[in-house]
This record gives sequence, structure tokens and C-alpha cells, in this order.
Amino acid sequence: MILSPAKNDKFDKSNSFEEKAKAIFGKEIGAPIGLAYEKYHNVNVKKHFLKDFILYKFSQCKELYDKYLANCDIFKEKELNDQISVYYDFLLERTPDTWLQEECSYNDNGDVEDENVEIDNKEYNINDIDIMAQNFTVQAIKKKYTYEEIDLNPDFQRSKIWTLKQKSLLIESLLINIPIPAFYIDARIFGKWNVIDGLQRLSTIMDFTEDEFKLTKTEYLDLSGKTFSTLDRKYQRRIEDYELSFNLVKPGTPVEIAFNIFTRINTLGTPLSAQEIRHAMNMGTATTFLMDLSQTQEFIKAITEENHKSLSKRMNDRALILRYLSFAMLGYEKKYENDKDGYSKNDMNAFLIKGMKALNELSYDKDEDKEKLDAIKTEFTENMQKAYTIFGDKCFRKFFTLRNKKKSPINIPLFETITGTLSVYSFDDINRHKEEILMAFLDLFNERDTNENIENGKFIDWITTATNNPDNVKKRFEKVQEIFKSIIG
Repeated sequence: MILSPAKNDKFDKSNSFEEKAKAIFGKEIGAPIGLAYEKYHNVNVKKHFLKDFILYKFSQCKELYDKYLANCDIFKEKELNDQISVYYDFLLERTPDTWLQEECSYNDNGDVEDENVEIDNKEYNINDIDIMAQNFTVQAIKKKYTYEEIDLNPDFQRSKIWTLKQKSLLIESLLINIPIPAFYIDARIFGKWNVIDGLQRLSTIMDFTEDEFKLTKTEYLDLSGKTFSTLDRKYQRRIEDYELSFNLVKPGTPVEIAFNIFTRINTLGTPLSAQEIRHAMNMGTATTFLMDLSQTQEFIKAITEENHKSLSKRMNDRALILRYLSFAMLGYEKKYENDKDGYSKNDMNAFLIKGMKALNELSYDKDEDKEKLDAIKTEFTENMQKAYTIFGDKCFRKFFTLRNKKKSPINIPLFETITGTLSVYSFDDINRHKEEILMAFLDLFNERDTNENIENGKFIDWITTATNNPDNVKKRFEKVQEIFKSIIG
């Protein structure tokens, strides 16, 4: 960890580990980190290594906070001593994975199991990859922004917006010519840029040039309270002439390869979720429709309001719905050899992108398409009601007893198979047989394979491991359909 001169001075002058951590991270984050380190501190560390050792451990704790704890309501509600214990266990390398997964939204996925994105680009020609590195001044980018040639879509903004301090430090970096990381742009559509990596930074720069905020106290320049228009002209020129670095994924690059590129470079700050990348690359009816469905009360009730709040932070609510819609529109298996639909290869992301493309072919401006979208929405909300009628708070989750209050995360394969199957049954069917269906799933989750029937007990595997394998996809759809058919007919 490299400290600014001001923070380095405060660190050196602080007498306690708590004060040292607070000098770097602020009171709220720093206090429990510093106090945890005080319990952990190894007196055997050689004196000339001590500062580097402390900073290394502090940075590990801060990484834990940024990655897992920042959006964890359960952690924030803990008393200080309990927060200290979390960091202390982490420093001792004994933080349980189950706690991170079940209590603190492991990987920030909310209460939903990992999407398990697997990318298969073997069938694509690497010569189709076309990426160009290019520098543009802030003034040139401002012109593109003014003419709406760059999409800084508010719907794609991070749920955790930058603080005024963070924004001010970025602007100061431009003013004193400190290099900032390159931006990655999806430029496959001529005349329209979608920002994949660096959206918050670019939005901050554009906002400042439009006097959207005032600078707060920075580290090297005393410009507190200044907007762009009230800066001295010499400072305005420094910002306008500052060169930003862009990596442009050009037209001709297949969308699946582009997704892989953006996944690989997606390492700075809080990584984008797979759905956030798909969203940025496929703007249109698909993104609008997914947002609409994710806000329906029937969906929120089925997954619980608390869970919806967590999932919506990273578009994982829309990822769930997209899985269902893609299978509903394209099918889980090919109907014939040359069928372009169906899920036939182990590449769920390519399949979901195909689903978004199918939605983007529909337009709200065409009466026929609008009727189709309205029908899909009605069917979806009805399926959410049916699922809740059967499973209640166990909707789309594995459960091994009816009495356990601890809920498993939402299981994505369960969501897509159950929701897709419910479409063919009426509310009367569901109400009449809801207890039988619930017990059938309880038995299914508790099944174990036997010598007599090696397929018994495999369902848990089909919805837990290798979930994108086409054979497992087909088997789990057929098993869920078999349960409903055996009970309802």
C-alpha cells in the first residue's frame, strides 16, 4: 500500500494501530481494522519491516471490506467488537467461507448462487478480434458526450456512487497530470460508444466540466469549493488538454469475444457482474424489458423484498429473469439439426446474449411486438404468483426440511426450470396440488443414488455442479416437468 504524503505523515505520528488505520481509511472503516490488528500484532516482526507489514495487513483488511463487507447489511449492523472479530478471524486466516456466502453476500451476488459464467470462444477466429488503443483529450470526449455519441447510461451506474472526496481527487489527478487507468469501450456500433470499464471515472469528469459538483479539499491543490467554470483558465486548459487513454473494441469483433475481452480486463475497482456487461453491450428493448420485469411486485414477493434489494445492486435480478426468458424463447434443446435456437453447447453466456438479441428484435413502437411483450410479462408475473403459492419463502431454493429457518441462496437452475414449467398450468391446478408438489420437491432434494437406480440423487448435481452442461440442463428441465406432470397431469 502506497500512502500519499499527508496520510504517510499521519500514519507515522499516530501512536496506536487504531489511529494509524483511521488515518488511512477514516474512522468508520479504520477503527475496527486497527483494533483487530492490535489483537493480531506479531511482536516478532523485525522493526525495519514493521511498517510495511502493518500496511500489508491493513490493505488485506481493506480488500476484504471492499469485496465483501461494504454492501453487507449484516456486517454494518454488528457492534464494534463483533466487527473487530470479523477482521481478526480474517487476519488469522480462519474466516469461514460459509459466513461470507450465507451472511455477507459472497462475491456480492446477494442471496443467489453464482452464475458460473463459462466462455467458449474456440469456434471464433482470433483474427476477428479488433482492438485499437487511442488517446483523446477531455475536450474531444466532451464533444462526443455533448452529441450523445458516448452512452453514460444512468441505469448502468454503480449502486455505490463515488463520494465527493473521490471525485475531487480524480479531478486533481487531471490537474497535476497524474495518469489514470485506461477506459474500455464497446465501439462495435458505429458512432456509439458504450463504456464497459471506467464509467464512474468518465461520468465524474463529464459532470465536473458541466459544473455538477464543487471540489472539496484535495491533497496538493487548494481548490476547495471550485467548479469548472470558476477555475482559473490555466486549470481549465489543463483539464481540457488532458489525454485520456481508450481501448476500443471495434466493429467486426464477435459479441461473444467482446464479452470475453471485457471479462478479462474487468479487474479494477468493483468488478462488473456478467449481467452488467451484457446490459452495456445490448442496450435496447432487452434492457428496458428486463428492468420492467425486475420491478414487478410478483417477482419481488417471490424472491423476497430484502433479497431483491441485494440482487438489484448488481443486476443479478435481471440475470435470473434473462435465464428464464432465454429458455422460454429459444428452448433448452434443438428441435432439429440446423435449429439456431436451443441450448446445445456449454456456453451459457452466448445463449443469454442470443436471448437479449431476440428481445431487441421486438419494438415497443410496433403494436404486434408490444402485445407480445405484454403477454410475456403477464405470463411471467403469473408464474411468480404460482411459484410463491407452492413454495412460499422457499421459492427457487434447495430445502431439505420444511422447518429449517435458515434459507439457502436462490438457485438459478431452479428458477429457470420451475418458472418455465409453471406456464402450462392454471392457478386452479396449482392451488389444488400445491402441498403435493412441495413434498415432491422435498423428496427430490433428499434423494440419494442407489445401486438399483443410479439416477436417484442426481438432481442436486444437475442444479449445483456443471450447471451449464447441456446434458445437465436437459435433465433438470425434464425432471421438473416430470414432477408436475405426475401430480397434475
